Formats: sequence, C-alpha cells, structure tokens
Amino acid sequence: MSWNALKPREKALVRYLLLAVVAGLLLMSIRSLGAPQAAAAATTATSPVTGKGALASEEATIDADLAGILGQVAGAGAVHVRVALRSTDQNVYAVDHTTNTTTTQGSATGEATTTQNQASEQTVTVNNAALPVDVQGAQVQSVLVVATGATDPAVAAALARATAAALGVPLYEVVVLTGEGSK
Repeated sequence: MSWNALKPREKALVRYLLLAVVAGLLLMSIRSLGAPQAAAAATTATSPVTGKGALASEEATIDADLAGILGQVAGAGAVHVRVALRSTDQNVYAVDHTTNTTTTQGSATGEATTTQNQASEQTVTVNNAALPVDVQGAQVQSVLVVATGATDPAVAAALARATAAALGVPLYEVVVLTGEGSK
C-alpha cells in the first residue's frame, strides 16, 4: 500500500504515531544523558596473598578482629584467621521507577486502538549526589581458622560455631585446623 492510497485521516494517524515514537525516543535519550550515574561501591576482588585493594584491606581487618575474639575461647591457644570475601560493602541507592501508558483509541469508522507503554528508572539524587538507602555488607566466601588448641574436638567445634556466628555464615564455609605447637 502506498502513501498516496491512504485516506487523509489514515495519513494523520500515521503522522501522529511517528511523532509519538520520535518524541518517546528523544525523551529517553535526553533522560539518560542528564541522569548522573550512581556507581555502587563494588570493588573487584584481589588476592589475599598480594594484599592489594580494598577487598584485601577489609579481609585483613576482619582477620585481626576475629582472631582476637576466637583467642578468647577456652582452650583455643594461639589463633590465626584468614577470611576470603566475595565482595566488600556495597551501597544501594534510591531509584525512581516511572511507567507511562498512552492509549489512542480509534473512532467508529474503524480506526485501530494504539497503546504505548514506557518504563524508566532513574537514580534519585540530592544536591547532585546519589541518595543511599542501604549498605549491603561484605559477603564472606570462606574462613580458615588455625588454632593450637584445635586438637581437642570440642575446642575445634566451639571455634567453628563461634566463627560461623560472628560472620553470619554457615558452618560448611568454616574450616578449623590444628596449628603448630599443638600437643
């Protein structure tokens, strides 16, 4: 069907539809250009062996704190801890969700009904800074505890339970080994 074969009313409808599509695309592109991007505080993991990066720094802090706590367990002796994290703390920012629905209905002459849905998300900002709503804590991947008192199964079990409770991880992510100098 050619453009010339269309009735004037059909031509007007096609023009309005094209105008709506172009306006929608233009609005989406303008909105994405003007929105400041809020970067989550995600840090790529670095090896605990190299000791580089925010992840290794957080692991070292947790290692020292947990070793101090576990050293208080009766019979534990000297305790060393190594925590492996999946990720560090991450900020969660407020997001504005917008959904627009536009419906154009035809008349009794048989014109079609057209519905256009548009959804968008934009990070909420205050004074050009993203609005944080939550901080997701670091995710622990596994924990190694080496203690001289771990030769006693009751002490090893107590160390494992204390570690799991302190870090909020399941027991299967905690390994307790006997350290040097044990009897």
